Amino acid sequence: MKVTICSRRDMETLTVRGEFPKNTAVISFYDSPDKRMRSAHYTVPDYSRLQCRVYQAAVDDLDPKDLSNYGLTVESFFPEADDIAAFIYEVYRAGEDIICQCDYGDSLSAGCAAAIKEHFSHDGISVFADYRLCPNQMVYNKIHDALDKYQRYESSEYYYCAKPDEIRSRMEQVPGFGEIADTLSFSDKTACIDAKEKLEAFLKEQDQLCTAWEDAMRGFAEHRPRRFISLRMTQTQWISGGAESGPVIVRKAFYYAGEEINMQMRLFRIRQERRRHRDILRRDVLFGKCGLREFDVLGVMVWDADERQIAVTPLIMTNMV
Repeated sequence: MKVTICSRRDMETLTVRGEFPKNTAVISFYDSPDKRMRSAHYTVPDYSRLQCRVYQAAVDDLDPKDLSNYGLTVESFFPEADDIAAFIYEVYRAGEDIICQCDYGDSLSAGCAAAIKEHFSHDGISVFADYRLCPNQMVYNKIHDALDKYQRYESSEYYYCAKPDEIRSRMEQVPGFGEIADTLSFSDKTACIDAKEKLEAFLKEQDQLCTAWEDAMRGFAEHRPRRFISLRMTQTQWISGGAESGPVIVRKAFYYAGEEINMQMRLFRIRQERRRHRDILRRDVLFGKCGLREFDVLGVMVWDADERQIAVTPLIMTNMV
């Protein structure tokens, strides 16, 4: 995704000449109503003739020390940041580019562009390093935080959570779990994503978490296995059990010491009448029918010597695509 910074004058020139680039969206910043009243000639940019995605926001180019003069705080300034983050991801998923535009093309638009570049390509410093630009740091921070928040929560459309009692019973065997147990919630998607991060950080501190299947196999081979694993599973094989509520086996083959080793999870399809239960795949996606091939999973693992495979009981699954 190419990100360009543009002034209002340059945008009007592109539009008049018919040179506006194809497959490009616009994020346009303009003065708030209070500020516009100071100039009788100021008008809001009109992009109605462009056949593209457009997001327009009334934002004043302020420094933190100026906020109180406008009755604002850092928290209340620029409330559109979350909506802009959703718009940016919509553009990103569509494979389009973005033009960030403000009146002079050097502050609000630069701050927005820097946030996008930093989030997607870790190259936001290139905007700050350009001596011709003065990126608004509050706009940068607001949009960057909103993009991180969107990636963390909203992009995880489908997720799975085992029953809270089962998760806690699995964790109670780990020393120190009681200290964080009351901070965990599994009530909705946001809570489950937060809980997964907390549990992974806790298990890592206790040296009970594997983040690679090689580490898991090495632990089993050396008789010092960790009990939990956190992985990004890709190109998995889904084996349907047939019955509506029967098990679905998810399998991934690896090679360790020249031997094929399977990592296998046993899941269950969900009947419609069980949607109210917490141990379901949210958004009522049926295992084995939705075509899911990638996901992040935190689970409990054991070595099945007879089958020569790692059996994983999933506790929380996110980022399912």
